Amino acid sequence: MQLKNIVLVIIAIILAIIVIKILWWITAIILQLVIFLIVVYIIYILLKKL
Repeated sequence: MQLKNIVLVIIAIILAIIVIKILWWITAIILQLVIFLIVVYIIYILLKKL
């Protein structure tokens, strides 16, 4: 019974790490897209002023 609990804890930790990595990866992609769009928008405004 004790061994089963240890295995479950290890599986839970591994799953938590995977979920955090996936969320971090998605957040990083969204941040890069937002920054890209802001830069494009700023360049667009600057070009319109010319």
